[in-house]
Amino acid sequence: MAARATWKGYLKVSLVNIPIKVFPATESSATISFNQLHGECQTRIQQKRWCAEVEVSCSREADRVSVG
Repeated sequence: MAARATWKGYLKVSLVNIPIKVFPATESSATISFNQLHGECQTRIQQKRWCAEVEVSCSREADRVSVG
């Protein structure tokens, strides 16, 4: 699907009109992710998922339990 211009207009320079179209800089389906870094050594900080009661690591897919 082609991106649609968010704004259309003209730039007038002296006797010349230049058509201008402004497009979004990102795709709507694109995701942006950021990594947290440790201040001293600049390595990535990990977020581990852990169940303290059973003492086992958990995945995000395992957490999706239907309640109802």
